[in-house]
Amino acid sequence: MTTLIGQMLGCLLVAAGIGCAVGWLLRHLSSGSHPQQGTDGATTQRLNHQALEKLQQELNVKISETQALEDKMVASDALHQSTEQELAAQHEQVRALRKELAATRQQLLEHETARDSWIDTYAQAVQRATDEAARSQNLRTQVDELQDRLTLQEQGLNEKDRCLATLQQQVSAFESIQGTLAEQTKRASEKKEEIDRLRKRLIELQAALRIRADGGGAPRPIQPTGNQLSLQIGQTNPSTTLPTDGLPN
Repeated sequence: MTTLIGQMLGCLLVAAGIGCAVGWLLRHLSSGSHPQQGTDGATTQRLNHQALEKLQQELNVKISETQALEDKMVASDALHQSTEQELAAQHEQVRALRKELAATRQQLLEHETARDSWIDTYAQAVQRATDEAARSQNLRTQVDELQDRLTLQEQGLNEKDRCLATLQQQVSAFESIQGTLAEQTKRASEKKEEIDRLRKRLIELQAALRIRADGGGAPRPIQPTGNQLSLQIGQTNPSTTLPTDGLPN
């Protein structure tokens, strides 16, 4: 842009210099003496005319160049305005992008904070899971130990049940034997009563025999024991006939 403006100013200065030179030349020709009216004047006039045409051509060229530079300057101004508009739009986009970048950075910071929080939460969850796994393993070990103890206790209870069943069988056998002994005891009591009754009857018979042997005397009181009974039985007269009245058949 600065280069174009410099070029335009240079062209204007050149055109002004050419105009000044042509004006000066014309004044010089018009104000000079005319001593020579012949061929020299025509030649000089022709040369001046050629020089003037040349300067006119150069001026036209400079004007054309100046016009081209003006067109370029207009186009450059339009391009500059367009460029400025584009730059303004780009600046606006840059500001929007900066705002978006700031928002993105804020979101990224929030995401990083949330990620760190999530990582901490995950680490705590992993630690809790590890602790729970260790606790579960300990509980499983304790359950296995309790199961082993329960198995041993069940085996002991089964052994005790077998012993109890054996004892119950022995008690049943003992009760059966006790019943048999009670029955035998009862029979023995009955036999003892029968023996006592027979002994009393025998004592009465012995007393009656003594009375007969003594000639009908009064009977003496006799309190025989088991040994005395056997002695008295041995001392009785075997030839004496015992009465059969009242004896058991």
